[in-house]
Amino acid sequence: MLVCLAPTTVTPASEVADSSMVILRAVGCPAVICTLSKFCGLYENNKIEFRNVFNQISIDEATIREGFQRDFADEEERNYYLRYESRSVLSSQLQGNHTSANGRNIFTWTGGYNFIARQEPDLRRVRTTRPVGSEQSYEIVIPTSSSSPNNAGRFYSDLNETGIIANGQIDHIFGKLDSTDTDNTKNLRMKAGFYAERRNREFDSRYFGYIFPFNSTANRGDITNAPLDQAFQPNNLSATNGIILDELTPDKRSL
Repeated sequence: MLVCLAPTTVTPASEVADSSMVILRAVGCPAVICTLSKFCGLYENNKIEFRNVFNQISIDEATIREGFQRDFADEEERNYYLRYESRSVLSSQLQGNHTSANGRNIFTWTGGYNFIARQEPDLRRVRTTRPVGSEQSYEIVIPTSSSSPNNAGRFYSDLNETGIIANGQIDHIFGKLDSTDTDNTKNLRMKAGFYAERRNREFDSRYFGYIFPFNSTANRGDITNAPLDQAFQPNNLSATNGIILDELTPDKRSL
């Protein structure tokens, strides 16, 4: 088993010419776990082999972007992007090789199972702004009525894929066998086989955005000027005196 843990890294700040944006990125301890196993059994002219590989990759990432927004208004922006991603890959194979007593017939078969999973349980985006040159604290952008995944949005996704394969091949050798024919070029050979595969993929995703409802009587400044770890606390969630989490997934808006 191989385990690789990368240390937390911070990418040096870099400027993007058009938006005057400075990007600070911290990737928290990406982890890679790999297991490899192989078993082989021999009996006379028969060989059975089992191979198994499993990889687990996890990424915990936080990105902060700071710069100026000049498309619609002269504003300073500080945007937050927080995500965790988990990826799993499993590949298992069982293979057999059988040779007849006279050495003229060789049968090879393989059965395999593959599994792939990718989860992104809570990707969060928050945009904060303040007037250019101001020393006041940044204000969280929370829309009214119409939500956006880029303004206080949350995204969830789950991908699972499974695959089953089966194949077999029979090889018949004509003519007199020659032990010196290591390249199998002196004898006529006939091969026949099959290959079958079935795959199934399931993907589900949902995304939400925080908004102030039309009828909310909340003091916006109490929420938008609060620190990020306080603005979205349960005590601020209210359809009449706070913010709500609005469904943005098209096929689930009516649920």
